[in-house]
Amino acid sequence: MSGFDLDVGLQGHDQALRELSQLERRLQTRAVRAGLVEFVRPIKSAAQAMAPKDSGDLARAVGHRSLPNRLKGRLGIAAQTVALLVGPNRKVKGRWQGRKGLWQEHGTERMEASPFMGPALEQGRAGGEQRFYKGLSQSLERMR
Repeated sequence: MSGFDLDVGLQGHDQALRELSQLERRLQTRAVRAGLVEFVRPIKSAAQAMAPKDSGDLARAVGHRSLPNRLKGRLGIAAQTVALLVGPNRKVKGRWQGRKGLWQEHGTERMEASPFMGPALEQGRAGGEQRFYKGLSQSLERMR
């Protein structure tokens, strides 16, 4: 005998499988998000071009962000679903521009609607599936 006592066990096996499963979900989430970002790229550009030009703040505020789970729940979207909010969702000069975007898109009692997000979405739909898969595959390639 060599005097070495070797014990090979599977301690932590379940935890390792859970971590691998979570890693797989994170990778899928990243790839799908990258596909969605590529999908919305021309929509954001079109919205910025069509936004009112008075101060330019509304156009500068157009962007995208991931929806938090709390908001997904309110909208009836499953927590594990990747979702982006696209529109005037940034602060410009210290002021959030979302409300201004809603007024512009839908109008008010004193102001007629002057939509820019709806037309941008319609314009950006063409080729959306190809852009999504391009972003998805590029993301997966970077992960290799």
